[in-house]
Amino acid sequence: MNMENRDQRIERMLSDNPGKSPELCAVIVDKLWQDKREALSHLIPEMFKDAKLSDFGPMEKVILDAWEAVTAPGVLQTTGIVFCGDCGVGKSRAAYALLQYIMEQDPETVTLVMSYPDAIQKLRKEFASDTYDELGSVWSKLNNGSFIILDDVSSQKQTDFEVDKFLAFLDHRFNNHLPFLLTTNIAAENFAEVFGDRLASRMWGFCKIVEFENKDKRI
Repeated sequence: MNMENRDQRIERMLSDNPGKSPELCAVIVDKLWQDKREALSHLIPEMFKDAKLSDFGPMEKVILDAWEAVTAPGVLQTTGIVFCGDCGVGKSRAAYALLQYIMEQDPETVTLVMSYPDAIQKLRKEFASDTYDELGSVWSKLNNGSFIILDDVSSQKQTDFEVDKFLAFLDHRFNNHLPFLLTTNIAAENFAEVFGDRLASRMWGFCKIVEFENKDKRI
């Protein structure tokens, strides 16, 4: 996945549309990015609207290193990021802080931001009605595009439906190097117990695991 700064995005638009002036391309890119930032902002819960990476002290570098690991150019093994740790230690806040950082750098990088419970609920409906392969379906969005965020992956034992879809999701994104971020209350050493060996081995092998170890900030 290649991120672009504003000048690079304008240059690409110029290359794709040689008849347009640099000034016009700049106006178009600025409007595209403004609209995308506004759309993504609506997906951020109110409690995380002010989240920023500097809130996390030394963890800021760890988070940015994980982001760099999945976006650096070249052939990479690391495709996903997993924020894990107990309830209330800041995983979701960190995810939305990273989202706001990305929005400033290149908002077109982000394809989907969704809670895992909502995603599973909608996937059940899509597969029950055979609409999962339609353009704009959640299943299509999970398996295409660039960077996606799934917040609050269940800490409960997964159903066969979840395991099947989660495994297909991970394999597709790993095989096509489509980066993603997951947050979960499950500790890394317990992935196999909850997800099963096949899912756990993929997460350990192809994801940058970031463990949050602070006390619950909500108590």
